[in-house]
Amino acid sequence: MKYQPTMNRQNMRQFIEEILSGLTPNGGDIFTTDETANASHVVAVCHKWSRKCGKVTKRGTWGWYFARFARCVTDGVLPHTVISAAGNIKLPFYSWSTLADFTCPGAGDCLEFCYTFTGWRYPAALLRQLQNTILIRHQRGPIREAFRALPTDAILRLYVDGDIENTDQLAFWFGLLNQRGDVQAYGYSKSWEVFLALADLPAPDNYCLNISSGSKYDGDDDLLQQITDLPVTRGGFHAVQIGNKGPDWSIKSDKRWASTDYHTKVREALRLLSGTKKVFSCPGKCGECLPNGQHACGQRDFVVPIAIGAH
Repeated sequence: MKYQPTMNRQNMRQFIEEILSGLTPNGGDIFTTDETANASHVVAVCHKWSRKCGKVTKRGTWGWYFARFARCVTDGVLPHTVISAAGNIKLPFYSWSTLADFTCPGAGDCLEFCYTFTGWRYPAALLRQLQNTILIRHQRGPIREAFRALPTDAILRLYVDGDIENTDQLAFWFGLLNQRGDVQAYGYSKSWEVFLALADLPAPDNYCLNISSGSKYDGDDDLLQQITDLPVTRGGFHAVQIGNKGPDWSIKSDKRWASTDYHTKVREALRLLSGTKKVFSCPGKCGECLPNGQHACGQRDFVVPIAIGAH
């Protein structure tokens, strides 16, 4: 392979596809001290790409991260934490993510503005999502352990990146949440048909679903009503088009959160989209948008449509 120290979007997709396409249900666990066909496959692909990127001894490079991922698989340890710890200023909750697009059966126009792909410029972000995608598909023990280790009354955002792929995965998360009624979980999903397929399954009281816009189902009013009527559903969360710049903000800048012009435009666009007068513009920092430390996206009784500017 031709040497190149960095990865572009095409390279990233090729790497992911090589990893995921070579895994088989009977290939054995990946993150185990026992050598398995699946583990050997992941190691081989990571070594291939570490040689392509080079600089394997320079911490923080793509080559170093690929080599580290392979070494962790060989040693039977997880390269990254499964559930990310709380503490981020924008997301002060625990969180779980998988690979966007590769795990998004309901994706539509959202793929044109998905912020996840920007985050892939950081090797650790992409490889954490890859690890979790492998785990949810092939080896769920570490997920159970990480979930059960959450502190009492933890708030968990399920799928900051990626989405629920099928009913088996949704039933898995519902089962865990039913075991821990103290954990309050919420998420945004475009996997409408997955949720509807399990409509008769008793849903946990501690999960709140936000219907995410930009799905392939947009425009299907009958399906939208069905997903809205589910007991786990709070309401819609929309990415609205308002242009790239205002007088004192840029859509890709955090300055927009403090701009009254930005929020005015978001509310105007959401009123037009939803046909309702009462709407809510996301303030940008989870956990601070409602009184008493509550957050709108995690409250089932907060049925007002919520939006951000598409970025």
